[in-house]
Amino acid sequence: MNVSWLDSQATGKVSHYYIIKYKTHVPSEPRVRFLNSTTLYCVIHALRPYTMYEVTVRTVSGRRRSSWSMTESAITKQSKPTTPPTDLTVMDLNELTSVQLNWQPPDQPNGELNGYLVFYTTDPRHDIANWVIEPVVGDKLSTVIKGLTLDTQYYIKVLARNTIGVGPYS
Repeated sequence: MNVSWLDSQATGKVSHYYIIKYKTHVPSEPRVRFLNSTTLYCVIHALRPYTMYEVTVRTVSGRRRSSWSMTESAITKQSKPTTPPTDLTVMDLNELTSVQLNWQPPDQPNGELNGYLVFYTTDPRHDIANWVIEPVVGDKLSTVIKGLTLDTQYYIKVLARNTIGVGPYS
């Protein structure tokens, strides 16, 4: 994230620097972080994708510190999901050749999910390009697969997708 600010009090003769404070409201990352800068901008690295951050700045000149600036908020860009869908379960239906699949979204979707891809096969050694693919559009967390062969073992994988790309398989 690129952060910049104006300092109407900077004279160029007085030695000073800036403290940049930033944080997010993600429960697993509650701590406040700080950076120092001698210029009117900084780049904050290693942020979580598609996450709201709050940023504020203060000036330090000698032993004097200004009050914190007004807080600004920004959302980082999306990236493809970095974790797979979780809790994949298969439920038998009354129809002998159909099953219902249920799952939960990935822990780190890194954006707004627009669907899932369900892959299944009877031979897991096949290249994934040879597995049957069933797209699931939107935020649905289940689908029914029909037309399966009786008394046959199937292997199933699910992945999440957003506008940036697809995540890893379950």
